[in-house]
Amino acid sequence: MSNNKKQLNFSDCVELCLSQEDFVEQYNRLTGSRLNQKGSRTALEYLIDTSCGYTPGLDEQEYFKFFAFVWDEVWMRLPENAFSG
Repeated sequence: MSNNKKQLNFSDCVELCLSQEDFVEQYNRLTGSRLNQKGSRTALEYLIDTSCGYTPGLDEQEYFKFFAFVWDEVWMRLPENAFSG
């Protein structure tokens, strides 16, 4: 791994991907997942749950699949100079 990628670590990359509604929507479409979907919760409940890291109905395996997807499809494809000024 180059020094450039150390400016943004993999955890930051996952958080960034999770925060992008379009990215998560397409991930869900491609994989049949339900990440970050509001479901029957109110908007306020959804925002509180999201800010606390709580996502009812999803198990750890679902997130591990997302992590693997981000690793393969985003992180490993970043060019070496992706974070250089």
